[in-house]
Amino acid sequence: MHRFDLQDWQWQLICDLFPDNDRKRGGRWKEHRMILNGMFHVLHSGCAWRDLPQRYGPWQTVYDRFARYRREGLFDLMLKRLRTRLDRLGRIDWSCWCFDGSNVRAARCAAGAKKARHKRSPPSQRTTRLDEAVAGLEQSSICCAMAAARH
Repeated sequence: MHRFDLQDWQWQLICDLFPDNDRKRGGRWKEHRMILNGMFHVLHSGCAWRDLPQRYGPWQTVYDRFARYRREGLFDLMLKRLRTRLDRLGRIDWSCWCFDGSNVRAARCAAGAKKARHKRSPPSQRTTRLDEAVAGLEQSSICCAMAAARH
């Protein structure tokens, strides 16, 4: 068992979501758990796919399977199953909402535009997307509190 590998009880929660390894045509698939552990290794450690340790199988296989699972929605299905289980156990507080609406503005010259030679006028009071989104939300929303504090 390595640092990012799934434990037996964790694997049992999701193992039935993967296709059977007893295919009639073509070769046998690499073991799903080993491949998934390889994906977790890359995602947790931040290493390049090519630097994946050999114990997880060929890096191309792990990457191809990762792209396939993402494209087919298998990761979404796993998360939905795990969220449902946690909800049944009462471990999710649905009254708590959090989102991040931050962004980083870059100067126009960062995108290749020429620098302006004139003075800038003060910023106008425009309606932002956050303000528009807040308009339709309930007062208990954190969005409303943020927008109210901003004005």
